[in-house]
Amino acid sequence: MQLQNFATEAFAEKFPELSPSIHISAETLFSFLERAKTKANRVKRVGGVVRSSTPWARKRRRVSTPPEELDSDREGRFVMGGAKGNKESCDG
Repeated sequence: MQLQNFATEAFAEKFPELSPSIHISAETLFSFLERAKTKANRVKRVGGVVRSSTPWARKRRRVSTPPEELDSDREGRFVMGGAKGNKESCDG
């Protein structure tokens, strides 16, 4: 495991010497997670704020959508089709 996988960014930056892989037993990891869950629940009950999202789950920047461009002949058919649809709905 890497520290960035389960710690906050601030904590990981504070301890750069811990950036190589960390090796702990499953039992120790389970113990740490249980203790963290207990502390988080205690903070929630008292009214504190606990970060509910995982530190490694970040939203990716969305690539901008290219502007839609219609060919001139397709655009004419699109406009005519839209006008026809509006006329039919008004006559109904």
